[in-house]
Amino acid sequence: MRRRQPAIQHAGACVTTRNVALGLAPIRWLDREAGARAPDSGWRLLSAVDTTEYLSDGNNWVVVDYRELSALEPMLLAVWDFPVGSQLELVRDGEPHFVDLRTGRSIPRESLAVLQ
Repeated sequence: MRRRQPAIQHAGACVTTRNVALGLAPIRWLDREAGARAPDSGWRLLSAVDTTEYLSDGNNWVVVDYRELSALEPMLLAVWDFPVGSQLELVRDGEPHFVDLRTGRSIPRESLAVLQ
């Protein structure tokens, strides 16, 4: 059985690339570090097309409300409460699912939150 999580009211901000924020490319990589300060949730989101060169330009990064991004990608709501240190890949072949990059294993659907 999947764990239940109340709807997220104050998800905080996250740092993402313009490709993600503008809906130009899908989210692929998620990394959670300790937030710099409130309301930073610590989540860092990159798109499937972001290159090293693109990422090295500070103008390509923006701060966005996590819930706003979840409107573009609802799967984000399922991992919002994952701990600092989480490193995930959102895989879209077949049924979308997350892979834990530290272990290389798919995260079982029952480990993901179901919002009430």
